[in-house]
Amino acid sequence: MDNRDSGHRPEHIGSVLKGLLGQPEWEGPSTAHRALLLWDRVVGEELARHSEAMALQMDQGTLIVEVEHSVWMHHLQMQEETLRERINHQLGRAMVQQIRFRLATSRSEESAPPLPQGNDPSKGSASR
Repeated sequence: MDNRDSGHRPEHIGSVLKGLLGQPEWEGPSTAHRALLLWDRVVGEELARHSEAMALQMDQGTLIVEVEHSVWMHHLQMQEETLRERINHQLGRAMVQQIRFRLATSRSEESAPPLPQGNDPSKGSASR
C-alpha cells in the first residue's frame, strides 16, 4: 500500500498504539494489567516473594492475590487498606475497591519462614 497516493503520511507505531490504547474499550484491560504489574512494587521485595497478584475483576474492583502461607496472608490482610490505596495511587484512580487474598494451592503451608520484624508495606521501598 502506497500512502503517497492517499495523501496520508505514515505514522510512527508508538503514536498508533498510544491512540488505540487510549480508547475506552482498551483502557480496562491495560489498566488491569498495570494493577497486576504494580503488586511487587507496592508490597516490596520481601512480601512479593510470598504473594502474587493473579487477576483484577474489573466489574467488582477486586484484586485477587495468591499467598504462599496463611501467616503471610494474615499479614497482608492487616495491610489491605494501605496496599489498596498505594495501588490506586499508582494507577491514578480508585480502580481497586478490595483485595481478596487466597492461599496458593501449589505452595506448602509448612515452608513459610517467619515474618521479618518491621515489615510494613506502608514504609516499603515503593515510590509513592
